[in-house]
Amino acid sequence: MEGFGDAAAVQTQPMSPSALVALASARSGRGYWLAASNGAVYSFGDAQFRGGLVGKRLTSPIVGMAAGGAGYWFVASDGGVFAFDAPYDGSAAGLATTARVVAMSHD
Repeated sequence: MEGFGDAAAVQTQPMSPSALVALASARSGRGYWLAASNGAVYSFGDAQFRGGLVGKRLTSPIVGMAAGGAGYWFVASDGGVFAFDAPYDGSAAGLATTARVVAMSHD
């Protein structure tokens, strides 16, 4: 994998056949995670793997990811939030909504 701009290439690894849907940067700025729609996580640089959802039954696909705490969160299109070494503050899964979630962010 090649770097882009001033981001260096840090590692390559086999990818899942599921679509990659999100990227979250490690706090150090020297690594990142990629998330796939099936909940797979790919860690690069100094971003450590904190868990994933491969093999779990998901009611909706993962559509977003954000870094937080020592890890990250996933969000599914139904509003479900999954925390991996990040604080869990609840989710919108099961709530009646008129639209699907499409992304996630965190400061």
